[in-house]
Amino acid sequence: MIKRLAYTTLLLSLLTLVACNTTNEEVPTEPIEDPGTDTTTPDEEVNETTPESDKSITDFSLEIDTTENDELIDIEYEEERNGLEAKYQADGENLTGEEAKSVIEDLLTSLSLQSDMSNEDIISRVLEHFNLTEDQVVDFDLEVEFNGVKEIDIDWN
Repeated sequence: MIKRLAYTTLLLSLLTLVACNTTNEEVPTEPIEDPGTDTTTPDEEVNETTPESDKSITDFSLEIDTTENDELIDIEYEEERNGLEAKYQADGENLTGEEAKSVIEDLLTSLSLQSDMSNEDIISRVLEHFNLTEDQVVDFDLEVEFNGVKEIDIDWN
């Protein structure tokens, strides 16, 4: 019931944000690449698979409820056609927009998540980052998309 209410609230908030957007300015959603990093020559064969280091997180959703606080952590980061949506509610902060984007990108860099990591390793890294123990966690939901493809989906506890 709480999750349904939270999702409904999130949906209404998103609709309000979209409705209030009065700018016609297009914001690029693709990661900016340094043109000087391409080391392949035209004669080299390009591997069709994407190495882990070249995958970028395009969608990140984390919710952690603890024994002491429902919705202690609620983080949303989503690249969309018309820009990026970001919400960061954790560590006593409640941020949105560019402020949230900056904090979340630092978090993602710190966590160094990869699609081939074990769920246990991912959970451990996230809990360590927020100084939580497994005993404190009542609910842990994490979804991550790399380049638009969902590759991590953890619903734990």
